[in-house]
Amino acid sequence: MKLSRRLSAILLAALALASILPFSAAAQNCDHANAAWVVTVEASCSAVGTKELQCPDCLETLDSAEIPKKWHNYAEWVIINPGSQGFMFNRPEEGSRQHTCTVCGYAETESFDPGKETWSFSDFFIFISAFFLSVIVGIPVNIFRAIFG
Repeated sequence: MKLSRRLSAILLAALALASILPFSAAAQNCDHANAAWVVTVEASCSAVGTKELQCPDCLETLDSAEIPKKWHNYAEWVIINPGSQGFMFNRPEEGSRQHTCTVCGYAETESFDPGKETWSFSDFFIFISAFFLSVIVGIPVNIFRAIFG
């Protein structure tokens, strides 16, 4: 009985060793000719990815590398505040616009100059005429500003 247990244990150990040896021998003799890069984590615009150089013959990972983040995929600009050029009594005001990444939702906002007010001769003539009429006729200044500013 003891002999059969020992014999079965020895046979089991030999069988286990025999099943491991071909893989370890193949791994030592593998030239990794079929090795290829496999993406393990896909890169996105919010996180870096990873890839590994794997050999399908011996199942060994030979190298790993980082995949850089992708660029954001922005939608069109949306005007949040158009700003103003500033006419007569009003000061110019900067405008702002925003666009959002369609993948991760990151929003980028920037301000822009709506442009400088350029006065033509007719604008200046209307302004001077309205000013003198308001002085002569007596239109209060707040009404004048509401009409022209």
